[in-house]
Amino acid sequence: MTSNNDEENVPQFSMSASGMTEIVDIAALNSRIKFDRMDVPFEQRNILGDATETGLARFSGRYLKSDYDEHIKKHPKVFEVPFNSSNKWALVIPDPPPATDLQSQLDKTHSSGPLTSYIKGAPERVLAKCTTYLKDGALCPITEEFTASFDDAYNYMASRGHRVIACAQSLLPGDKYPLNYQFSKNDGNYPSSDYCFVGLVSLEDPPKHGVREAIGKLRLAGIKVMMVTGDHPKTAEAIARKINLILGDTRATLAEKTGRSIEEVYEDEVSAVVVHGDDIDQLEGWQWDQIFSKQEIVFARTSPKHKLEIVKRAQALGHIVGVTGDGVNDAPALKKADLGIAMNISGSDVSKEAANMILLDDNFASTVNGVAEGRLIFSNLKRSIQYTVTHSTPEVIPQLLYVVLPIPPPLSAILILVIGLFFVKLWPFHKFTDYRTDLGFELFAALSFAWDKPETADGLMRMNPRKPVNEYSINSLKRRALRRSRTLLATSAMDTENRGPKLIRRSRLATVFSKLRAPFSRAFWEDLMEHTDNETLVDWKLLSYAYLEAGVIESIGS
Repeated sequence: MTSNNDEENVPQFSMSASGMTEIVDIAALNSRIKFDRMDVPFEQRNILGDATETGLARFSGRYLKSDYDEHIKKHPKVFEVPFNSSNKWALVIPDPPPATDLQSQLDKTHSSGPLTSYIKGAPERVLAKCTTYLKDGALCPITEEFTASFDDAYNYMASRGHRVIACAQSLLPGDKYPLNYQFSKNDGNYPSSDYCFVGLVSLEDPPKHGVREAIGKLRLAGIKVMMVTGDHPKTAEAIARKINLILGDTRATLAEKTGRSIEEVYEDEVSAVVVHGDDIDQLEGWQWDQIFSKQEIVFARTSPKHKLEIVKRAQALGHIVGVTGDGVNDAPALKKADLGIAMNISGSDVSKEAANMILLDDNFASTVNGVAEGRLIFSNLKRSIQYTVTHSTPEVIPQLLYVVLPIPPPLSAILILVIGLFFVKLWPFHKFTDYRTDLGFELFAALSFAWDKPETADGLMRMNPRKPVNEYSINSLKRRALRRSRTLLATSAMDTENRGPKLIRRSRLATVFSKLRAPFSRAFWEDLMEHTDNETLVDWKLLSYAYLEAGVIESIGS
């Protein structure tokens, strides 16, 4: 089948093309899907499985020569290696049909033996296991010309945002793999090489409605959205551009536009980056800093350990990390993240247990509503605390001064707790009255802020993050980490056997003494007085207003 965004010169789909029958068989037999019910026709069933398995099952069910259920029943699995994020391929060996089914026997048996191994997965992984390719029913050795054609087809499909799956088969020789052969995946006792490449299948999984708008709102709110996927880098980049996650150029696209090589394009010329999973293990600290400094980031061909490493590296720079995921492989990253968000409908039980929050409708756009609600709660909480502090501090300070210093109290405790205070404030250009309840009735007035509505419709999503991460905050964090590492080295001893530092646990007395001595060090006050862009509940301006009001009350009392 052809896609809606294919070019005009792309050949139309035809089952008579080379390898199509084998691809349909691989799509049907190398599958782990389940159905919600079996008493309705295949076309009316809901398939329980991921999007890739579902698409392949629909494709095979449409073009199989026989009924889908009968075809699966005739060829039960003898051996199977499920797909995992490390191998990025799935293998299955179906049982040949009974001898009474002559037509199926003719379709599935071959001159070498009764068994055939089918494999599907990431194209580069599957091709690495192949030595031949299927052309018009004949096995041809893989040449440089074929590899070039393979790369062109692969890049064409991936550049359109399609998920590309490669299919291959191996006609197992009967003398080595008889019907009663005991396959084992623990010790690698199964065919893993000398396969015959059959073809490529691409599936288009369009983004859900509202994702593009959600990313725009999150970007406006100062939240950086990153894509971490197992797809090919070109597929990931194409999807990221569809949802406006990537708007600028990467080094590869800028080099193509300007006619330069990638090596000639500097990092500061681009605002987007696509990182291949194979490169993550070799990245150094300064390279991670360079990646996270970009505004648009995509990680492709990643494994579960890569996802966990990405979360750790982002947190090390001071970022508050939220992770969305639905699979078992996402559980470590969901657990490590500051906010793990699992999917309710498609999510696995493991991911739900590891997450802090479950998204009921599986829609990424719903996270925007969560961010807005969280910011509204914090804003109302801040107003409530500010109101309480500015109102209570001027009334409490005179009572403290009365206890500490011989200053007569302007208001007695009973008056503060029970009686309402009619207070007149004089300003240079304005004069107005403000009826305030005292501490006895303060709770009701403070709680009323919880029901405040946002001042504007989109004002909450235009606010900056409360703890922004910038170059200054990153450098400050690194300075503190370097100081801690020096302290650890200073309190460690050399291990003569391993020839390295060995950390010595300090006693409680030494720990207490260190905390008591900290306020007398320069580093303590530098850290305490260091300027940050973090938002605070109560700042000095607010406290100075409360102190001024306390002074007015004291002046009246005296």
